[in-house]
Amino acid sequence: MDSAQKEIVGYLVGKEELSQEHLSIPKCGAIIGRDAHVANTVISHSLVSRCHFKLDINEKGQVVLTDLESTNGTFVNGHPISSPVVLSSGDHIGFDRSGKLIMVFEPAGQHSKKQEKKGSGFHAVMPNQNAIRYDWTDPKEWLTLAFQAENRPVDEAEKISLPRNSSLKAQAKADLAIYDQALNIFQKLIDQGHKKHEIQAAALCLDKAFILETLDQHPEAAAAYDRAIDIYNRLVDKEGHLELAAELATICINKAGLVWAMGDHRAALSLCDNAVEIREWLVNNNKRQDLRGDLARAKSKRAVVFLCLDNTTMAVKEGKEAIDMLKEETAKTARPDLQADLDWATNALKCILH
Repeated sequence: MDSAQKEIVGYLVGKEELSQEHLSIPKCGAIIGRDAHVANTVISHSLVSRCHFKLDINEKGQVVLTDLESTNGTFVNGHPISSPVVLSSGDHIGFDRSGKLIMVFEPAGQHSKKQEKKGSGFHAVMPNQNAIRYDWTDPKEWLTLAFQAENRPVDEAEKISLPRNSSLKAQAKADLAIYDQALNIFQKLIDQGHKKHEIQAAALCLDKAFILETLDQHPEAAAAYDRAIDIYNRLVDKEGHLELAAELATICINKAGLVWAMGDHRAALSLCDNAVEIREWLVNNNKRQDLRGDLARAKSKRAVVFLCLDNTTMAVKEGKEAIDMLKEETAKTARPDLQADLDWATNALKCILH
């Protein structure tokens, strides 16, 4: 192994069984996050951002943690970090303030005999055995909102008992049933003319898609994405809610990643086309220069899809444009997530770009 690399081992607890991740941190660093297209180690958890934090090796061989402007923040031993932090053995890395999901850092080869039975290195644990195990929005929250919208007593939602000590499959099945109950209420209200609940229904569908995607129920997750996209399309195109356009583009990119993983590259291309078109319009016509990096990200994803479809000409054209934009935006904004996208795109397209 390169002397500039370090190997760590990851354990994610809270699923049906421990999952072990071996990760070598290269010179350019390693990304931890939810986006399989960018992250070196992927954690499918609602608290984890697409690119949550980065691990680097400094000149002293120490592991350095940097937050990548994550939604919920990165915490070390309960304290939020705003600048790079050198990790020490036993440090707890949190993905939000609640501590529902933490990772315990232990450099490979520096573990106790007790740890050696499970492995060594970098492992994620729930803070205590009584912690809630679900990785998505509590379905009771959605049901409470639905009951409030329907003018029903919200204490009915609180009385519902959900499995929290059984298998993930049993938990997900019970949670999805409550999601569907809440979604049916919102849909009934929408059908009655209460259009203000459409955005809640769309957000609920996205949460539902996350559960299904986490459980590898990809066709069902795709259907949930479709329902959310239909609502957003209607709100943006017919109702004129242009403030939702950027979010619609993000949903399209997220679904593109799903169908790409399912092997449907043409569907992924269509979704990337939609995302690029929306972001180009926002940047060029709506003066949203802050979205140029997101536009470049969508273009880089589309370039890779072109490559998968053996359209080398378009892959080269789109790839060069995306990488040039990512370089420009990274230099301008110093956003670590865009640097991660640039590294990913450069690596993914290196076979055709010289």
